[in-house]
Amino acid sequence: MMNRKKLPNETMTKYYQDKISMCFRCDLSDAASVSCIIRGLPISSQSNARAFQCQRPDELYEAFLCALDDYRLPTFETREKLNKDAKQSSSLEKKVTKTLKLIPASVARKSAIF
Repeated sequence: MMNRKKLPNETMTKYYQDKISMCFRCDLSDAASVSCIIRGLPISSQSNARAFQCQRPDELYEAFLCALDDYRLPTFETREKLNKDAKQSSSLEKKVTKTLKLIPASVARKSAIF
């Protein structure tokens, strides 16, 4: 049961249902079940799940996990696209900053007043 981790291609609901079923079979307390469920989440989600300080597994699901039902670990393609988007955004910021530096301060102040 402790080795059961959320799989990259499964929904949070499926993961939660599997874990809660295992916790029930092992007769774990609510607090132990919450801890067990959180430990199986991706590292990136564990601290947020703990921050909710849920006492019961159903509280954890309703307050946090159900909102991430379609959560998937980013694939290599997704990370590659995010990096590309970040580079494009950075390039655009540099162009805007450069353009703003070319506008005289007196003109910028007048346009900000209206």
